[in-house]
Amino acid sequence: MSSSITPTGNVAAPAIIEPSSPDQLVGLVLQNTSGSVLSSQASTFGEVFTSGAVQPGTNLIATIDGQAYAVQMDAKTFNPDGSVRMAVLTIIAPSLPADSSTNVTLSTGAAAPAGPPVDLARALGGYNLSASLDITANAGGATGTQVVNVSKAVQDALANGRASFWQQGPLATEAVVSIPVSGSLRIEADVTAYANGQISATLQFNNDLAMQASGGTITYSATITQNGQTVFQQSTLTQHQYQDWSTTVGTAPSSASLNVQHDVRYLESTGAIPNYDTQYG
Repeated sequence: MSSSITPTGNVAAPAIIEPSSPDQLVGLVLQNTSGSVLSSQASTFGEVFTSGAVQPGTNLIATIDGQAYAVQMDAKTFNPDGSVRMAVLTIIAPSLPADSSTNVTLSTGAAAPAGPPVDLARALGGYNLSASLDITANAGGATGTQVVNVSKAVQDALANGRASFWQQGPLATEAVVSIPVSGSLRIEADVTAYANGQISATLQFNNDLAMQASGGTITYSATITQNGQTVFQQSTLTQHQYQDWSTTVGTAPSSASLNVQHDVRYLESTGAIPNYDTQYG
């Protein structure tokens, strides 16, 4: 006995513009998922390329509504032939109307984003970000109020070569720094400075330091201030060892409403994802 299944109620994969010339690589869609206009902002996303398509140092162009936008490419992994397999891409996305989408075509091109890499240390010179922790119980250390000057800690790490760069180019420079707090608790600060002067910071509170004399469950309230203004508060949080939580603050507009829709068939051809049966949505 055999039977067939007819998919119902599923959403089809988005229609993606296909390359039409040898220099075009892949299409994607920028989608504003909110009910309000999304202002022009930096958009950062990952892209996987087929073997041999993109060589290290290649300049990429994003064509949106007939206009060319420079792309910053930070290559992360490589194919056996030395070509770029996966890269983090940053573009300055145009403004998008409410509940709208726009096609993007990625191509190789001669133009590159203008200017030197964004100086993250210099950008942080005019930006103050601090986390104040009121610790009431701590299996691994002291209690009381502890203030962590995040921006200074990142600046110090940059100066001492202890920062790990994720992006470094003329549109955006991003670095990750681990900041010890107390016991097994640390803050992993992922800070990005953009060419337009805006800053985005994701602070991940990780209670995960191991193989040391002290550590364990910690209870505290957290207040994050940015340039003297409170931007986040969390009261009476009990965090067991190996738990974490995070929040994103900064002067850059939130990118939560900007969705990047990739070409599923192209990703299948790269081997980045399995060969899904897309009829099921």
